[in-house]
Amino acid sequence: MLKLQKPQDLLDHIGEELGTSGWQRIDQRELDLFSEATRHVTWLHNDPERCKTESPTGTTLVQGFLTLGMLTGVLHEVLDIAEAGRWINYGLDRIRFPAALPVGGEVRTHFKLIEAEPAAGGGVKFRLACTTEIKGADKPAMSAEFLSIVYE
Repeated sequence: MLKLQKPQDLLDHIGEELGTSGWQRIDQRELDLFSEATRHVTWLHNDPERCKTESPTGTTLVQGFLTLGMLTGVLHEVLDIAEAGRWINYGLDRIRFPAALPVGGEVRTHFKLIEAEPAAGGGVKFRLACTTEIKGADKPAMSAEFLSIVYE
């Protein structure tokens, strides 16, 4: 975990690995809640019985956007800025979902700080390379560049 005092301290860590989150297991209840919230309910994500015979994995699959949405929560496992007053999600680039994640699978995310620069209003805008690996799999569930602005 990278522990910093002020957002501006990010400027001294460009190119560094920030760390890796803990393993997170995603269960069917989480899939169902996410599907309901996003209005994207389909048999491949929400019908375990049908998936036993029709899904390539024999089980429901986690939505890529659920994996993506976990970034902000697990980021705080690897980056702590003591005097951060507010964080703004600024955007995402280069999002890919190379491998399917079966329900019950475990993931963890690796973070690397690839850019940081002063932002208007005294904040720091930064870009993280994020790779979410699946326990026991060769390919990651997701890779993305996550952009954020943090202010004191």
